[in-house]
Amino acid sequence: MTLGTNENDIDVDALRKKISLSRDDGYKSEFGQFLTPQTIANLMASFFSEPTSSIRLLDPGCGHGALSYAFANRFKNIPLDIEGWEVDLSLHAQFTSVIQSSDNNLIQSKIHGTDFVKDGVIRHLTKRELQFTHVILNPPYKKISAVSETRQSLKEVKIQSVNLYTAFLALSVLLTQKSGEIVSITPRSFFNGSY
Repeated sequence: MTLGTNENDIDVDALRKKISLSRDDGYKSEFGQFLTPQTIANLMASFFSEPTSSIRLLDPGCGHGALSYAFANRFKNIPLDIEGWEVDLSLHAQFTSVIQSSDNNLIQSKIHGTDFVKDGVIRHLTKRELQFTHVILNPPYKKISAVSETRQSLKEVKIQSVNLYTAFLALSVLLTQKSGEIVSITPRSFFNGSY
């Protein structure tokens, strides 16, 4: 399915399939990577309320940009500042192309190739950056080692988690303004524990 109406149109779901097929299971496991199908991304974007002003969107673990793309197309007449994090640097060019092909011509976007957990902890502690109005995420699905830097960083903001997805979700909450909205893909197991 091709969305967008400009000359840079990209079939975002075909791109997802191409990327996924080009990577073996070990590579995907290393990054905890499960790229979001466009139908799911569109559904997630539909859950947000109609904003009344400009948007600061957080997309941690943004992959090839499917979630930001769906959000941008849902709110195509509203100024949108997207900030994404993706440690798989090979996806940065796809993210940029996908965002540029959206129907929203009022977008500014930035993608970080650094660790979202470390950056998120620093942002929360220093409060130098404005908080986000909206968050859309399909976080990485991977365990966190008890002796990792990630676990140590999370302790600085009193987050205890054995899973990267719960760490991403908790940090997203900390980085979102009180009236903000968050839509996340969250595994059923999240509701079985004390997260």
